[in-house]
Amino acid sequence: MRIMVNIYTGQLVKVLWNGVYSHNFPVINGVKQGSILSPVLFSVYIDELLLALRQPNVGCFMGSWFVGALAYADDIVLMALTATAVRRMLAVCDEFAVKLDVRFNASKSKCMFIRPRKSYKSHKHTRLVMPDLSIGGNNVEFVEKWPHLGHMISLNLSDDDDVSLRRQSLIGQINDVLCRFGR
Repeated sequence: MRIMVNIYTGQLVKVLWNGVYSHNFPVINGVKQGSILSPVLFSVYIDELLLALRQPNVGCFMGSWFVGALAYADDIVLMALTATAVRRMLAVCDEFAVKLDVRFNASKSKCMFIRPRKSYKSHKHTRLVMPDLSIGGNNVEFVEKWPHLGHMISLNLSDDDDVSLRRQSLIGQINDVLCRFGR
């Protein structure tokens, strides 16, 4: 335990900028980027938020399993059936942010309104009025598609954009191999 405390309280870092290193300075919060222990420590830290998001019973459930908040590293997805439910979940996030001195970045946050497949086909040309949603006092932008953990999620429930993204990535990797081992 002392080793962990020392690792995280005695951290000094320096920044490399244009070939010049800064002076050492202490890191007073956060987990070490790339450390094997970092995901575990972050999970322990963020678990309180995930439990708090389950409490109001407003997110999505599969039977008795709460699936309204999915987290991977510092990436959190909130899922709910109504704008009111999403607002309540965002309020829980705001309360957590104040309590544990965390900032949620609204400019990096996105919102998608995904209708059932049948509804999308029958209302394809209907323009929806999106509700105002905010985190940390800043509005969250609505998007039609967004990359999440390496996959393109699209509100029309089509995999075409994701397949195209994967295809482009594969072509790039093949070209990289050919450039390195062309002969």
